[in-house]
Amino acid sequence: MTYLALALVGALLVSAVAKRLLGASLLELAQGGAVTGTVRTVLLLLGVVIFPTAMVLRFFKEPVQLSAWACGSAPRLTGWGLATGFSLLAAIAGVMWVFGAVTFAIVAPTLSAAFSGLIISAMLWLAQAAGEEGLHRGYAFVQVSRAISFWPTALLSSAWFMYGHVGNEGETVLGIIAAGLLGLALSYSLLRTGSLWFALGFHASWNFSQSFVFGFHNSGGKSPASLLSATVNGSPLLTGGTTGPEASLLVLPALIVLSAVIQRVTVQACERSDRPAPSVPTNS
Repeated sequence: MTYLALALVGALLVSAVAKRLLGASLLELAQGGAVTGTVRTVLLLLGVVIFPTAMVLRFFKEPVQLSAWACGSAPRLTGWGLATGFSLLAAIAGVMWVFGAVTFAIVAPTLSAAFSGLIISAMLWLAQAAGEEGLHRGYAFVQVSRAISFWPTALLSSAWFMYGHVGNEGETVLGIIAAGLLGLALSYSLLRTGSLWFALGFHASWNFSQSFVFGFHNSGGKSPASLLSATVNGSPLLTGGTTGPEASLLVLPALIVLSAVIQRVTVQACERSDRPAPSVPTNS
């Protein structure tokens, strides 16, 4: 509860900062385009994840591994997550293309526009992924799992993650279910590695590839900048329709592959002492 209370305080603080320095509320920043949307996402990451996590760790004098961010193999885990997210999204796009369910056109911006779009999109999806992972599977997740055990906590967290997708424009039942299953898979990566670095890499890479690289819809939204433009013309069950590939039936085998990758690749990447096990001592 302390963490959630601090997260609320952090959200109010960054909202005040945005209004004072930028002259816009967080909601107005979200509606103002890619750059202001990225600023909003970074502010929220600072307010609802970094600030409350740092405060509770300092106040309760707890080890950093209880934040779910401590891992000596962070670069390797993040790299595997990035590669897995891109590979699975590319595989789904390839299957859709083979079956004629999607066509791609090359968007031809100037070199400077393509580069700036890449940088802004990368910052946006990294900050968004870090924010969602930290909020759904970070310090609060670890503390609840120590109280009621891991998988009940994972189910609650994934249900919360699903609920966060309900209001997305054009969202479908399959897309909401897929979000919950993805939440469970990313929770499994936390169990196997003791940290959120793989989940961060996967989450960011999946969204970045879906939006910027291939130009699909992403949770009902369409990125203003992309390298390719995707036009879906097949069954929504195959393409995900206006929700994006995450609402496609193809995401189900992709999640199986993701779980296999987590099982076989990341298990040795992080020290066992970093695992957020319920037996880790705490002063809280």
